[in-house]
Amino acid sequence: NAPEFIPDIHRVVIDPNETPRPGDMVLARVSGAPVFGKYTRKKAVVIESLNDDWEDVAIVPDRGDRIIGVMTEHAKPRRR
Repeated sequence: NAPEFIPDIHRVVIDPNETPRPGDMVLARVSGAPVFGKYTRKKAVVIESLNDDWEDVAIVPDRGDRIIGVMTEHAKPRRR
């Protein structure tokens, strides 16, 4: 999801006790793999990718998909 979130540079805090609302950034497990993106509700619960190279994914509880938690903090390193 770069450039918004860069691995090993940005710190993201995920709260598993928060209930997601449309527009929240969430961490989910989809088909056994971690997915980070924007939570939306259309006809189904969908995780929208921030990167156009990746497709949006639907959460399908019957295959074990679930929301792990909601992003509550995003820290970028600052320059001195």
